[in-house]
Amino acid sequence: MKSADGAHRAMYRGDYKRAINLINAVKPAQKDALLHLMDKGMILHAAGHYEESNKVLFEAEDLAKGIRSKSLSREVGATLGSEEATEYSGDNHEVVMIAVTRMLNFLMLDDWNSALVEVRRVGNIAADYYGSSKNFDNAFAIYLSAVIWETLGHLNDAYIDYKRLASLNKNIPYYSSDLKSSAKRLGLSANLPQKLSTPLETPENYRSHGAGELIVILQSGRSPKFVSEYVSDGLITMAVPIAFVWPDSPAMADVIVDGKSIGGTYPFYNVSDDVMRAMKSRQKRTLVRKIIKSSVQTGLYGASYNLMKSDDSAEQGLGLALGIAGLLMSASEKADERSWRTLPAHYEIGRFYLKPGKSEVSVVSRSGAKIVSKDVEISKEKPVLILAHVPWDGIDTPKRYAAKQSEQKNISEKERTISKEIRKRPSDGNLKIDLAEAKIENGDYDIEKLLLDGISQGGDNIRGYSLLTVSLAVKGDYIPASKTAQKAGLTSYADALAYAGGEKSSAPKSSYSPSEGRVKGFSSFTHGLVAEKDGNHKEACRLFLKSYEDGLKGKPVIKKTLAALGASGDDFKKSAEGRAIADKFIDEYLEMY
Repeated sequence: MKSADGAHRAMYRGDYKRAINLINAVKPAQKDALLHLMDKGMILHAAGHYEESNKVLFEAEDLAKGIRSKSLSREVGATLGSEEATEYSGDNHEVVMIAVTRMLNFLMLDDWNSALVEVRRVGNIAADYYGSSKNFDNAFAIYLSAVIWETLGHLNDAYIDYKRLASLNKNIPYYSSDLKSSAKRLGLSANLPQKLSTPLETPENYRSHGAGELIVILQSGRSPKFVSEYVSDGLITMAVPIAFVWPDSPAMADVIVDGKSIGGTYPFYNVSDDVMRAMKSRQKRTLVRKIIKSSVQTGLYGASYNLMKSDDSAEQGLGLALGIAGLLMSASEKADERSWRTLPAHYEIGRFYLKPGKSEVSVVSRSGAKIVSKDVEISKEKPVLILAHVPWDGIDTPKRYAAKQSEQKNISEKERTISKEIRKRPSDGNLKIDLAEAKIENGDYDIEKLLLDGISQGGDNIRGYSLLTVSLAVKGDYIPASKTAQKAGLTSYADALAYAGGEKSSAPKSSYSPSEGRVKGFSSFTHGLVAEKDGNHKEACRLFLKSYEDGLKGKPVIKKTLAALGASGDDFKKSAEGRAIADKFIDEYLEMY
């Protein structure tokens, strides 16, 4: 559902207001209706619009049930077309996470009884879609269910879920301690398993000692996406769905209460585990559908129909395929690449027991960035919940963390020296313009306020407006950049930017002097904007790359280069030059494509 890509990107950045506006503007085809509802429900959830999210997600669940209830014969009929032309019904884990997300919504609305209804619904879905609760190992859903059971006084049900968790052999500290605590309260300590994944420990300040409870829940990352890859064994050629897992890791944040660290969050559920299962299931279905489509032409439709009903379709399907000698299978169709793209990749929980009363709670990433901070009232009555959705752009992967540390070292000399001088002379406009220029050199273009303050405090107007032109242009604000270029006396740049922004109908004939632009690389960047507007994406890509290599650094320039690469056509993308550009910015390339 490519029309939702803009909403996805806005959500990954944490710009939920824009994501809501963009997803509301999408008019999905009926085949993509469920995807649209799931995306919309998750975006509203991440934005904190819990009631609206629930309304959308109830509609999504009803639609998923309706699609799945359609007859097998109708599914077989749809098989004769493209897989992506069928109504998307959701992978098993996606349907479960619809209910789990509603569960979280109700908890954030402090409606624990409605959350309990969702607990039961998750159990029913698991039984229907996984055959048995024993096959369902979403530890986040099970643990959250246990907490809800326990909070509402259903201790036996809580004990059952804690016992299920303890048997999963996941190295999470809470599993065994919560199991022991619930068993003790029920008088069932003798029934505890002999071996547990973690030692039997109970927090000293457990609730029975009069403590209140704080639960921190983090959602982070991007769930894997499916891409279509062609495979062949010489007889059969077909497109199969391959899951691409994004290079990120759980946030594993530090929880600080009243200035003191009390522990961290732990990963309970990695969506990629279920996506890998879904990938295998999709690949089996792809094989069966290819066989059916071909067997209609070879008189083997009856065997294929029976195959669709078989529980062992993968093995039988391979045998049937190999039995159709000389079978030619179309390689023109893509595999179904659809999935719930806004579903977070990681779900984490931190559970703590605190003295009742008011406390200030901060959740901090490994690099020290504050994820959320709020004042809470700890009570013995029921847990206080803090839920945070960490945007993809805000995750500190090891590579990003190293890059941030390197960036800090790079700016420590020049920027910090200028910043110290500004503290001594806060009304010196030229110092603020100097600082803005230093920031641009390090790829930081969020400097409008700094420059306008510098200009208003008597700084060099020409230099200030020149730098402001660069900042606005690199961020895509071409018309405002054109106006500031006029103020700086950069007439040729002003005309080019007005053309890039659609205000002028024809490209300027003059070139843009590198020295006139005042910032290294900006001349090539401006030439690239004109080439892009003219539709010459290959040349634009080369010029944006040159601007980066000449000194115009930062992520916006990289993304501009890769966007031009993406629009330049397959021949250029697959050429040695195109591959070299993608390899140069491999992290950003994977993030975009």
